Amino acid sequence: MGRGKIEMKAIENQCNRQVTFNKRRKCLFKKANELFVLCDAQVAVIVFSNTGKLFENASSSMKRILERYSTVSGLQLCQNEYEHMLCEFATHRTENEKLHDKLRHMQGEDLDSLPPSELDHLQQTLELAARKVRDRRVVGLERKWAFLNQGVYENQNGYGQASCEAAVVSPVGNALPLPEFRVQPVQPNLHNTEY
Repeated sequence: MGRGKIEMKAIENQCNRQVTFNKRRKCLFKKANELFVLCDAQVAVIVFSNTGKLFENASSSMKRILERYSTVSGLQLCQNEYEHMLCEFATHRTENEKLHDKLRHMQGEDLDSLPPSELDHLQQTLELAARKVRDRRVVGLERKWAFLNQGVYENQNGYGQASCEAAVVSPVGNALPLPEFRVQPVQPNLHNTEY
């Protein structure tokens, strides 16, 4: 009689979960050891429990296998804080070089090295950026003109000379009409007894 298929979901009971973890971890390490013996493969297994405890098994030296992994994959595995800083610095340097290359391409330099698909993408990006800059400039100019027109309208209304026709003038093509100013009569001298 065979066992039924086990449903793959998290085990709720903490005690059962720990027992299952230990059994399956031992089986995993046994299978890794069999793979090493039968196939002459270099195998390293690293397992962290849910409590943070480390379990590892390696066919030879774990350090040697990890160094080989980092060489083949290009992934930098660091041993201490200094090496970690060097790895991070190297990562930032490569990212910085990529950004410099992208900036040079956007400025129109060294475009011969780009494939046609990259050139199309660069063209679309630049057209979108130009459109956004143009839209922002127009909106900014319209706001400035509206502010100026409002000031002129308020000045005209303050002197009783403005008509309701004073409206916001578009900065594109239309010029702002010159306002008419009227000089107010001189205020009477309040020290004079006639007033």
